[in-house]
Amino acid sequence: MSENQSNAQKEQKAIVLSEDSTALACYLDSAKYNQAYRAANTLAASTLVPKQYQNKPHDCFIALQLSRSMGVEPFMLMQNTYVVHGKPGFEAKFIIAMVNSKGPFKGPIQWKFEGEGAKRSCTAYAYLKESGEKCEATVSWGMVEKEGWSKKEGSKWMTMPDLMFQYRSATFLARLYCPEVLFGMQTVEELYDVGERKQVESVEVRQGVDALADKLKKKEKADQEKEAELTKEAIREADESLDKIMIRDAAEAETEAELTKEAIESLEKKILPEERYYCEICDETFAEPRGANKNLCPKLHKNIIDRLPDSD
Repeated sequence: MSENQSNAQKEQKAIVLSEDSTALACYLDSAKYNQAYRAANTLAASTLVPKQYQNKPHDCFIALQLSRSMGVEPFMLMQNTYVVHGKPGFEAKFIIAMVNSKGPFKGPIQWKFEGEGAKRSCTAYAYLKESGEKCEATVSWGMVEKEGWSKKEGSKWMTMPDLMFQYRSATFLARLYCPEVLFGMQTVEELYDVGERKQVESVEVRQGVDALADKLKKKEKADQEKEAELTKEAIREADESLDKIMIRDAAEAETEAELTKEAIESLEKKILPEERYYCEICDETFAEPRGANKNLCPKLHKNIIDRLPDSD
């Protein structure tokens, strides 16, 4: 292959890549990728873009690709997108503008209000370009109440309900009849609703778990108290039994002592009065005289003890 042919093929390849307008062009063509990334860095460094894009070149890069796919100016798209619960979402007014300019309808979205108060409703409608068929989507106050949109903190449903009716009904209309215009994106309000509903469900689950845990703790505490009460009762019964045993033993000991005392007194009455001897020299009485004649003084060892007469 000659050098001229090689250069011609390179030039032809470069022309093909530069003319590639598919969604993946910016990712597959390094030149386009680098150019888009430089633009994303420029946007990220600006203080005019919303805060959710500042100092975030990667997010700006994705916003650039999305604006290219949707055919809108990047700055306009960035000004009307927000990240809610980790997901990007469009403002309702941006969706209405996209539907009016790029939707399948031959005119802008229109609205019809009916009823007042709890019976208030709003219908968004438009006519298809090709068939002229009327397309519509209705939001009622009953739906607002059931979905809990009016009960959110800072909700605009209580201060400007008609505007919120228009936003919601138009979003429903776009989602039903031209979802391709939305690129599958949700509105900021929808993301808040879904996120808060998940948070509520999470809170309810957590409350259920906490209630069950609290119930188990109370049961465990009741069981412990019951066991402690049974232990106290057992200790009380043991103390009572011990007291009874001690009282019984004391009574038995007292009775035994009384019997011993009575026995001693009985012995003294029966034996000692008959066996007591007196020594005139010592002036003492002895219960156990000694000697063959039982008249030996234990102190003097002399037979000088006179037997005392019986006390009887």
